[in-house]
Amino acid sequence: MLEHLYIRNYALIKELDISFGKGFSVITGETGAGKSILLGAINMILGQRADMKALQDSKEKCVVEATFRLSDFNLRELFDAYGLDYDDECIIRREISPAGKSRSFINDTPVQLTQLREIGMKLIDIHSQHQNLLIGNASFMVGFVDTVAGNAGLLADYRKAFSVYNSARKEYEEFVASSGKAREEEEYLRFQLSQMDSAKLVDGEQEELEEENNILSHSEEIKNGLYSIGELFDSESGGVISSLKHQMQTARSLGNVYPQAEDIAQRIENAYIDLKDLSYEVSSLAEDISFDPERLNYVNERLNQIYSLEQRYHVSTVSELIGIADDMRRKLDAIDRHDDLLVSLKEKMDKAYDEAENLAGKLTESRCREFESIAEGMKDVLRNLGMPDVSINMECERKEHLSSDGRDIVRMMFSANRNRGMQDISGIASGGEIARVMLAIKYMICRVKVLPTIFFDEIDTGVSGEIAARMGDIMSDMGNRMQVISITHLPQIAAKGNCQYKVYKDTGADDRTTSNIRLLDNEERINELAMMLSGSSISEAAINNAKELLKK
Repeated sequence: MLEHLYIRNYALIKELDISFGKGFSVITGETGAGKSILLGAINMILGQRADMKALQDSKEKCVVEATFRLSDFNLRELFDAYGLDYDDECIIRREISPAGKSRSFINDTPVQLTQLREIGMKLIDIHSQHQNLLIGNASFMVGFVDTVAGNAGLLADYRKAFSVYNSARKEYEEFVASSGKAREEEEYLRFQLSQMDSAKLVDGEQEELEEENNILSHSEEIKNGLYSIGELFDSESGGVISSLKHQMQTARSLGNVYPQAEDIAQRIENAYIDLKDLSYEVSSLAEDISFDPERLNYVNERLNQIYSLEQRYHVSTVSELIGIADDMRRKLDAIDRHDDLLVSLKEKMDKAYDEAENLAGKLTESRCREFESIAEGMKDVLRNLGMPDVSINMECERKEHLSSDGRDIVRMMFSANRNRGMQDISGIASGGEIARVMLAIKYMICRVKVLPTIFFDEIDTGVSGEIAARMGDIMSDMGNRMQVISITHLPQIAAKGNCQYKVYKDTGADDRTTSNIRLLDNEERINELAMMLSGSSISEAAINNAKELLKK
């Protein structure tokens, strides 16, 4: 329920602060007073596009803030999904800066417009003349029937099954398309894989070959260097090792007279042993190094083969080449197993389709069971709205394919006059008739479902007199179940409201015209109704007529 509305610097509204109550409220005012501006501001908090032209003062920020009572709407799960704080009281705020930047908040948490729209549409339903066009929309009519029939659970089950079917169908179709393309590429894939297999790639081989190539290419340089090191250690003319051995013996002989020499002798011995081991290792390495032109040629050819494959497939390692080869094998395996996979995916798709089709059939049965009671209920309301000879039938046509709401196209067949054949209501009803039909639909829905606040924007277009009074009675009855706010030009409807607000223009000291709204007290309401009845010159008869309307 909308409890409070605050608007600042929007169009002709400088600042507006108004509270709304339960039940049926009416908003009246002269044409051009700003009732449409009020709706425009409310639409902003429902996520509609913000326009810089909406700012009354281009140097000031525009703010629209609405406070709602959420206790009846079961929105906690939706708030949790968006990470929003939930409370029975919800404040939605929309701001437009002088620079044109728009920001939206729910309970002081910034939100995107998509989130604002999803939550806002569950709080306010603005019914304008444009919405009357929905009466010819097949999805709207199916939704109306499902609401009356209580199909929410069944429809949720169907949509889940329909989603599973769609996924299975997409998987099947993509496999058919990809496998067809793969079969066209099969010969080339097998050729590529044969090249890979003939290369007999080994992970890590490239690094080993590159190291071996480097050694073979510099074998003479390496061998000479190792021989030079070996000569330093041990040579016929005397080397480091023989010299260390002699000095070790000298240190040991000194030990008899100089004890510290024993430690020196031990350390020389350690160095002697290490260098002797190193000398043997260097000699062994030098013997192992040899220039082998055949081996070098093989290593270069092997590396060229690897480099060529890497260049072809735009990779830099043998590991990546092996991965590409494995992928080729998987593709060829899928081609080889194509028929089995195709059968499996087809069975999966058919099973999902059968489940969705079964639930779609149950939806059709449930909808058709309600057709007669819906038609009778609609006729009862419309007869009360001045259409005594109205005829209504609900018809169902089967769609060629399953859709998100089943397989049904639901139409309301309508005739306002006796002895006249019924046709689809969207094609034959007048503006006044459609307005009454839409009111009847909303009335029937609110009897079976908790609805958000309904804001009727001149739903009385095309009606007057006693029919208008009856429309007012229906909206008043709806107000017993929910909050209903109606913008109207008709006194017969305005008199039915639990309370009445007046939108009016005012010119301030700065000669700037602004729109305002205020709640009328009983005396002001009588005068407003009298003015709606007789114009600006209020007669005594109009006053008495206004009082009589309020009594009724």
